Amino acid sequence: MPTPNQERPGDVWPNPTQQLLLQAALLPAEAARPAWQAWRAAVDPQRLDAGSHRLLPLLFRNLRACGLADPSDPSLPYYKTVYRQTWYKNNTLFYQMSGVLTALRAAGLDTLVLKGAPLAIQYYQDIGLRPMTDFDLLVRTADMARAVTALAEHGWHFEDHAPIPPGYLDIQQAGTFVHADGRHFDLHWHVLWDHTTPEADFAFWEQAVPLEVQHLPTLALGPTDQLLHVCVHGVRYDPTPPLRWLADAMQIFKQAEAQIDWARLVAQAETRRLVLPLRDALGLLDSLLHAPIPAAALTALRALPVSDQERRYYRARLRRPGLLGYFPLEWERYQALASRARERATLGGFGHYLRLSWRLGHPAELPGKALRKAWRRLADRARPPSGPRPPLTGPV
Repeated sequence: MPTPNQERPGDVWPNPTQQLLLQAALLPAEAARPAWQAWRAAVDPQRLDAGSHRLLPLLFRNLRACGLADPSDPSLPYYKTVYRQTWYKNNTLFYQMSGVLTALRAAGLDTLVLKGAPLAIQYYQDIGLRPMTDFDLLVRTADMARAVTALAEHGWHFEDHAPIPPGYLDIQQAGTFVHADGRHFDLHWHVLWDHTTPEADFAFWEQAVPLEVQHLPTLALGPTDQLLHVCVHGVRYDPTPPLRWLADAMQIFKQAEAQIDWARLVAQAETRRLVLPLRDALGLLDSLLHAPIPAAALTALRALPVSDQERRYYRARLRRPGLLGYFPLEWERYQALASRARERATLGGFGHYLRLSWRLGHPAELPGKALRKAWRRLADRARPPSGPRPPLTGPV
């Protein structure tokens, strides 16, 4: 049965209907059956929110594996079509990724693949089950200048062509690169938005594991770090309901439960000041999906001290943006970065932080940029909500 979220603050947790879908897509037959029946009676599968729609390939696979796929159910062909489309789109993305990996490898750079691609290959073990909209690659922070040069030689550039100002790599973790033909991907120099110090990623690189993409050698996060990344990245507000991180975590447990170093996971959360998102993420996985999480790990996380600043930052991560947009979150993040650097947070320092984040050349550009963002936010709020996802008409 769905698990209430009263003890978890914010606007990021699955609602009761979404919880039923997660259970139907991820649990064994005995538990999946009542969830599937209740979810099917409550929704129109072709008019789902985007977060739920991403789970349909996994639902299709689980229904068949559990013997719950009724051949007379008119929705099954739709689920199969979504699976086939996911498989096709992901194959296209993997092909595009191989070209970028080749360019970076030719420049002598180490690469580590993040998010959907390694999850689909290593843990889902079927690239039709894990939808992706783009791909994410990590290079070492010290290699960023060489990476930008190597990518430029192959037609890739930062999204807005703006140069990288000094200090930018210390406050952001990634940037979108685009190609003249419309392709795009995210290049990371840090794994986590929450931790962008120069030494932030040393431990991730040390524990990285081999991965092949289109027969090209690269790296992926180790299972313990992959679980941390999935949970922390998932537990934050997103206009698309953040559901698939729960599926990602369950696939990690399914394929690599014995390889998870729980002591390391707790220590990483403490060191990176991410105790609260990891604690709540693991708690939901435990209560909703009966994930194999040792009670000692949950107890250890609950016992760790958390500062008031960490609590404010965590609440800001979870909150749906209001009239001020993401400014409250940026302010809390700036304070977190200042605290980690043992510096005093000031309004002037915040302005400098925003100028770096937005890659503005001069402080005088800051008010105009802020006003343009506010205007777009008001326009978005005034725009009528988009309608339901149009139905698919047939298999690929």
